[in-house]
Amino acid sequence: MATKLLIIENKKIKVFEGLLSDYKVISIIKKNSKQQDSLLVIETKISEVLGKLSLEPSEELEQEFQLLLKQKQVYKKTHKS
Repeated sequence: MATKLLIIENKKIKVFEGLLSDYKVISIIKKNSKQQDSLLVIETKISEVLGKLSLEPSEELEQEFQLLLKQKQVYKKTHKS
């Protein structure tokens, strides 16, 4: 039974200490974390634009707000867990 794995990622070799099943679980956790970070960025931008809209409404900010809402919707559809 292997206790070390040589992983090739982005043209680089990485050594992983553990079983293949452990590596798979960690990979899934990392992927989900990156997805949550991306969603958080979109949601933060939405909050920022919404705040600006409440102070100084403009067509440009409204368009940006609608675009961010669409991005969030598409992101959630394409990153279902």
